[in-house]
Amino acid sequence: PLKWSKILKSTAVWAVVFAKSTSSFGYYLISNQLPLYLESALNVNITENVYSISLYSSGNLAEYINSKQILSVTNVRKIFQAFAAIGPMVCLLLVPLSGCNKQYIVGLIIASMFLSGFCGGGELQIVTEFAPAYSGTVFGFANCFGGVTGILAPLLVGLLLDQNVHDRQNWNLVFYISAALYAFGALVFVVFATAKPTKWGSSKCDTDKCDVKTDKQRVIDDQILDRKVKIFK
Repeated sequence: PLKWSKILKSTAVWAVVFAKSTSSFGYYLISNQLPLYLESALNVNITENVYSISLYSSGNLAEYINSKQILSVTNVRKIFQAFAAIGPMVCLLLVPLSGCNKQYIVGLIIASMFLSGFCGGGELQIVTEFAPAYSGTVFGFANCFGGVTGILAPLLVGLLLDQNVHDRQNWNLVFYISAALYAFGALVFVVFATAKPTKWGSSKCDTDKCDVKTDKQRVIDDQILDRKVKIFK
């Protein structure tokens, strides 16, 4: 059985947790709260969402790069996740600077949603690489934190706006906080994430027992090989 202590002590797991939780906060802010900003502060209604298009295409692009062996798998995951975080961060920082230029703001929102989808080549795939035997467990664990920050996003917006949804200064503070979270998540992922398979995540038996079994199996294999060599001699 899996020892949860190994998950909780894994820096690779926490890199995914921070990446997913911070990006989820920004995603829910952009998809759920920015339409409110456009409608209340700028009198614009928008329904476009290109996140899903980018999500699927980025995953295929990442796999294509991996197949060409241009970069290590870990570096590919880090680059794609950096795009998924730094891109929306820049877009959110530019929104307060855009004034009342509605077309510009709408363009930034669409760009941020598209860039968010680059996680399809980043944190969404890396779990199956460093913990293939427990990818569902680790992904679910990380996704719990993402769900919590998704709940916190509208609560924070409501707290900062204090029922004054037309105040652009308060909205700017929301954008800055979200951008800071994006940057923090990207930094943690780039520093600590790895696609290298871990011992505990590569087998569903206890790590110490697996090592013992592996050593015993090697001895048995060597003995069988020696016997075959003697026979064929």
